[in-house]
Amino acid sequence: MTTKEILLVTLPGFTEQQQRILERLRNEGRRFSILTDQDFEVSEPVFEQVFRCKFNDLDSARAAIPQGYHPDVIATDWCDRTTLIAAALNWQYRLRGIPPEVAYRCRSKLHMRQVLQRAGIPVPKFRVCKTFAEIREAVVEFGGPCVAKPVGGDSSLGAFGVRSADEVDGFEATYNEALMVLADEGCTTFVPRTEAERALFQIDEQPTEFMRDYIVEEFLEGQPYSIDSIVQDGVASIMCIAEQRRLCFPVFVQTAERIPALVSDATMAALQQLNQAVITAFGIDRSATHLEVIVGPKGPRVVEIGARFGGDNIHDAVVQYRGISLLEEVIRVLEGEHRTYPPFPGLSGNAHVAMEYLRPSKRGTFQGLEISDKVRSDPQITELWCSQKSGTLVKPPPEGYEFCGYVQVKDATPEGADARLSDALRHIQQIIE
Repeated sequence: MTTKEILLVTLPGFTEQQQRILERLRNEGRRFSILTDQDFEVSEPVFEQVFRCKFNDLDSARAAIPQGYHPDVIATDWCDRTTLIAAALNWQYRLRGIPPEVAYRCRSKLHMRQVLQRAGIPVPKFRVCKTFAEIREAVVEFGGPCVAKPVGGDSSLGAFGVRSADEVDGFEATYNEALMVLADEGCTTFVPRTEAERALFQIDEQPTEFMRDYIVEEFLEGQPYSIDSIVQDGVASIMCIAEQRRLCFPVFVQTAERIPALVSDATMAALQQLNQAVITAFGIDRSATHLEVIVGPKGPRVVEIGARFGGDNIHDAVVQYRGISLLEEVIRVLEGEHRTYPPFPGLSGNAHVAMEYLRPSKRGTFQGLEISDKVRSDPQITELWCSQKSGTLVKPPPEGYEFCGYVQVKDATPEGADARLSDALRHIQQIIE
């Protein structure tokens, strides 16, 4: 049996569940390597080779892969920032996956909205802004509540909301602070700039600056959801629909999540229809996708789409809910295997899953999490993730966008999952000095 070479293009930080899946796939006859940013450490033993590069430089990524190494699959996981690098490498090696131009349209919130408009899928009024003065003009023009977000941002980083034109000037300091945070994130974010890169990603106009240019758009009122799918030959198989809980004004940081989302049959059907329409509009053929929508008075509206599966707890939540690994499915689909799935279970999956982020309780230096033995030994607590290193400055929203980790639980009912989550949170203490 020929060993398949699998190259993951991502930032390290795999959960125990994901590491077990990679180890099982390795034992089936695969060899795993990772291409990652030079500033990150890779501790997972499943990777036989580690290639390091600057993730904001496509030439650096290409040069990091040694001559003679030819992967059979190039995949990313949850990481939005690596989708363009992965797509460019897929094109270079002539492998299955998202074409560069499609990856770019999924990555740039400007081009994303242009694709949706051409397909007749409703989007709020929007405008690209390169300065705070232009943000002020857009808010005045739109008149009502608005959201300002970086063109290439993720995880609500740098996003803020303005209720009216009367209060917009009070957000100039927020905007300037966000630009400083985004500048740091830009170190791991590739933006096509050269003539050759623009041709590869089929960018006709001057490309936007992902971590500096902003989109200002009308605020969409309603309940946020996310939809994760595996796409084969352009047809989406939905893996989960999650109900998100977020802060609202001035920042929209996600605080919690429930899987499956408790929605009516009519809303479920509308979400499924919109999900397929978006995937068709972008021409996505084989990939995982993560679609975020808001269901309001006018029905579901698209917030954004990613050419990857959802981050943080999503992967392991789907394992609990359906017994399916999104990471494994992506790899198998990109190998060319045709995957079949049971009908989407809606509210009747294997378990109900509840997750909450551990937001900083105050501004200060993070020292760690104090976790009781009760939490550590509870098999219904399926994930407990600490996302900050000791010594890191953390700030609660709206001042900061970071979180200290998250905890996820499962139960047979949504009420039971909520109760377990509340109990677990009482036994986890953040140590911030």
